[in-house]
Parts: sequence; C-alpha cells; structure tokens
Amino acid sequence: MLSFNRGAIYSTNGHRVVFDPERKIKHGLAIISHAHSDHARKHSVTSIMTPETQAISGLDAVTVPYGKHSVEGIELEFTDAGHVLGSAQTRIDDVVYTGDFRMADSPLFKGAQPMECDDLIIETTFGRPEYVFPDPAEVGAELGEWVKKNSDAGRIVVVGGYALGKSQELTRALNDSGIVPVVHHKIHAINDIYSEHGKNLGEYVHSDSEEGREMMRDAFVVQMPQHAVREDFLHTLSVQNHRPVVACTATGWAGTFFTRGVQRTFPLSDHADYNQLMEYVEQAQPKRVHTMHGFAAEFARQLQRKGWDAMPIKGREKTLHHFL
Repeated sequence: MLSFNRGAIYSTNGHRVVFDPERKIKHGLAIISHAHSDHARKHSVTSIMTPETQAISGLDAVTVPYGKHSVEGIELEFTDAGHVLGSAQTRIDDVVYTGDFRMADSPLFKGAQPMECDDLIIETTFGRPEYVFPDPAEVGAELGEWVKKNSDAGRIVVVGGYALGKSQELTRALNDSGIVPVVHHKIHAINDIYSEHGKNLGEYVHSDSEEGREMMRDAFVVQMPQHAVREDFLHTLSVQNHRPVVACTATGWAGTFFTRGVQRTFPLSDHADYNQLMEYVEQAQPKRVHTMHGFAAEFARQLQRKGWDAMPIKGREKTLHHFL
C-alpha cells in the first residue's frame, strides 16, 4: 500500500518503508536515494543507501551496492540513477521510486535506465516542456572553452556549481579543456571521494594548500559552491588580486534565474529534463504515476492528456497523526 506524508511511504508484509523522508522518522525503514542534504537526513530507524552515498553523507546506514538485496525482511533493488555518485533508484515489489535521476549520459555517469513497475514515484523537478537540456558533454566543452578564453586573457575566472554533483562534472570539463582548477575545500573533499570511487575528474588543487595559494598569485580558475558566487565576493576578489574577475555558473535553471555579477550561465543539469521524464514513463509502462518535486502538478497534467493515470503527490498527504 502506498501513502504520502512529506514523501512516499510504502507498506508491505508488515514493513513500512519511507523513501527520502522529509522529516526524522521513528518507525520503519528509510531509503536514502543520494547524498544531497534535502534527501539524506539522520533518522532514528535503519537507513538504507549505497556505499557511495554513505561515504559522502557520513550518515550511519546499512549500505548495499547496486543490485537486488534483502534488508530486514525487505526485498529491494537499487539501480544507478545517473544523478550524482551513488544515487539510486529503488524497486520494492511493483513500486519504483526514482529519486533524483538523469537519463542522459554524462562524462562521469551512464544515464538511468527505466524500471518497469505498476506504481512509479517519479521526481519531476523540470516537469515542464520548456525545460529541455543540451547534451552534458557539449555544455561542458562550451563552458571549458569560455573559461579558457578568459583565463588566457589574464582574468580570474570563478566557476560556480553545487558542491556535490555539479562541481565534479565541472572539474572534469575544465580538465578536458586543459585547465587545472583551484577548488573550494567543500568541493575538494567530495572530489576526493569521487576519485576514490573510480571517477576520473583529472587534476584539482585545494584552495588552502601551498600549491593553491601559489596558483592564486597569478590569473587562476577557481571552483566555488554556487551560493558563494555573489557580486560582493567577486568585487572583493578583484580588488585583492588587482585583476579583472569574471564568473559563470552551471545550472538547469539557466535562463530562469540570474545572479548579479555573473557573466554566463550554462544549462548543465544532473536532473532529467522534460523529454527524459516522458521517455522514462513511456518505457516503464506503469499503471499509476505519482509525481513529486518541482513541477509535479504540471507534469501530471501532461501525462493525463496522454492517457496516463497520473497524480501529483502534493495535496494527497494525510495528516502526520495518521502515520505516527
């Protein structure tokens, strides 16, 4: 039985499984799809995740690799979601929870493969038709070319992206363009975990290391978490180094949101775009589709027009008391 309360809850054979709980839970099992902080939280119950997700999040958990497993009486299957290192889709019985996923291949990951099911719980961050993304490798090459052109002109170049996921793809893109970036300490720590798990990012230098400080005496390229790429920071960086500074960011929201002081925004996303969402549903052939996150209601309406039994999760939640 499926139910919803700040997320999706599946009850089977006396067991209660909560997918990416949005609040701390005290009963059942928690499935953690990946290590982004809006999905990976500490709970009072057993959490199940991949070893890579545990390495990044640092949470106590039962870890299982991709494949079929039995954990505390639950038969489950993890498959690669193509989102970030360790991200997993989950199948239990005839229910599939995608978590955040991407179907397009990238230089670091193969795209997610749709899983056939009766009930599909699908994340729909970019569930509107205007969100269609170019090939990630092509975007990375374009970004690398822009960064190199500015760096060769003697400018400091700041490259912004989420510390987990986006920044590792950017490190790889910069290396593919012949650039060794200085990286913020948060990005450096996650880069190291990617490298330890076999992902070839190329070279990168810790911003607080002796080598990093030496590199920053000249024109340099630095990777920063996206939230840190602000106009006041960029101005201070220019004044302190007596050099012009340019900045770019990489996000699926390119063309939707703008940051003052940023010259370019590149449409690089580690989520499925609208076309990929549609393709997933068509290949999975579910009897029912439950949409969540982002444009969930809009995507459900698009599916309904195509004849699918689809409903957004938001608005179907029962009260907290129902599940305690």
